[in-house]
Order: sequence, then C-alpha cells, then structure tokens
Amino acid sequence: MTGTKELVDLLNIRLTATLRSPSDSLFYQNTHAYIDLIVKNSTLYSILIKAEAEYSKKHSEIWHPRTEDEKILDERERLTYKLERFNLYTANFALPFVRIYSPIEDYKTSDDPTHRQDPVALLMLYGIKSTYAEYWAKNRPTVSYKDALKELKVYNRWFDGKRKEYEEDLKQFHVDFLSTILTTKEDTLNIEKIITKRPPINLDPRTGSFSFSNVTGELNPKGQEFKVLSTLLTSKDYFAEYEILIASYRPYKPESSKVLKPELALIIKNIKEKLGILQTEYPNPDIFLNIKNVGYRLVTFDHQQKQKKP
Repeated sequence: MTGTKELVDLLNIRLTATLRSPSDSLFYQNTHAYIDLIVKNSTLYSILIKAEAEYSKKHSEIWHPRTEDEKILDERERLTYKLERFNLYTANFALPFVRIYSPIEDYKTSDDPTHRQDPVALLMLYGIKSTYAEYWAKNRPTVSYKDALKELKVYNRWFDGKRKEYEEDLKQFHVDFLSTILTTKEDTLNIEKIITKRPPINLDPRTGSFSFSNVTGELNPKGQEFKVLSTLLTSKDYFAEYEILIASYRPYKPESSKVLKPELALIIKNIKEKLGILQTEYPNPDIFLNIKNVGYRLVTFDHQQKQKKP
C-alpha cells in the first residue's frame, strides 16, 4: 500500500497542476484528475466515505423526531448549517465531486455518441460555443434545438466565471483533507467497513408498486413522487442534483430551479411519508441525504438500519 507521505506528495502535485492550469478547460480536467486520485485510492476514499456517513448520521439525529414547532425547526436549520460547514465531505468536496468530477468521469468512460453525452462535461471541456455543444444541441432525439440551447445555458451558469470559486473550494478542501490524512492512523483506514449499497427500495417501473422495510404501497407512475424516486434509484451512485430531479417531472419548467426547490422538498417529504420514514412510532430509516445547494442522494449505511423496538 502506498504510504501516507507518498499519498500526500501525489495530492500536492495534482493540486499544483490544477491551480496552474492555463485554461478553464484544463482546470476542470485537472480537477477531475485530482478527485480521481482520491476516489480510485481506497485509503484516501475511505476517509470521505466515513465523513459522509458521519454527516448522514448526525443529520438524521438533528431532524428526528418529526415536529411542526417553528422554533425547533429554525434551530435544526442552524445546526444543519453548522454540520455542513465543518464536515469534510459536505463543506468543500461534495459540490466539485458532483458538478465536475462525475460528469467528466462519465464522459471519459462512456462510448456513447456526442449527442448522448452529459452536456455538463461538454461545457467544461469544450465550452458552450464549441462544435461539441452545438452538435449536442442539434441532435437531441426528443428535445428541440431551442430547448436544448436553453438547457445548455442553464448548466453553463455553473461554470461561467466560476473558476475562482472552485479553486478556493479545492484549496480549502486540500488543506482539510491533508490534515485528516496526517492525523488518521493508516491501520484505521478501511473502506470495507462503510459501504454504500443499493437503497433497499423495490419500485416497479410499470405499476409504481413499492416496498421499503415493512411498508408497501403504490405510486402513480405518471406522478411527481414516482418520477423523483425513480430518478434517484436509476442515477449513478443514487444521486441527482436538484435541477435533474425537478426536470424529471417538469421537463419544460418556466421557473428557475431556485423557485422550485421548495416544491421538490415537499415531494421528497411526501415520498418519506409513504415510505414510513416520517411515522411517529418506530420510523423507517431516513435514507434521503440532502446535500445542501447541490441535490439529493439515497444512502444506506450500517448505522441507518431500522431501529429496533426497546
């Protein structure tokens, strides 16, 4: 196994190359390479898996039991903000992982034609005025050229003039990550102890029938709840950004995603109620992880198993 010093040296080299990138395109590609070094190394990635698990556990503790008391809800919001600010995974890693690493990784490893690639990767690597983006927009099978261009413009706002912000996030994460590496004993870094598995939800794509723990029921296959849950279950790593989830039931939304986030939160709440997560007595585990300002992820960890009766 590569030693701690070698891993730290590699991370420093990758960060330097990223920050010195002569173009935005190369910056995003190098950011992918930096994160890829972490994700593909079990020793390094185990640290982030552990941080994500800790966040999920504490987040669940903050928001349970269910309450309608406004003062309690306000305090829970403050506690959640504090938790996200100091957690290694959510503070400065989750956003570049989702917006930069995952789309480029999909593009890098996919053999799909250009018009079926993730447009986010095309925007980062080639730009919105590139022939790649133009070809993607003109060849969408079920979307008009005009609507495809609108979609590109929405995604492009994530990157246009935002390089400095991503650089600052990356630098802060790098410092925090190295500090964690250097204060963690190598024999305690074991990715096999915390494993992300497929969420234990069975959802029939034709009828909408579902089962989760001891709860069964049906969702309307044409309804918002079904489309959101189905999108999460079929997305890579069971994660989807707010915009993707909203687009699953509002493909031609006139409002901005910011305006529609409360609507999405209500839909998630309705799904939780039907899955028995919000029931007062012996609730099912909350497997909906809300990564603030990014999206939702379905997670299952050992500590999230259904609580036993006392």
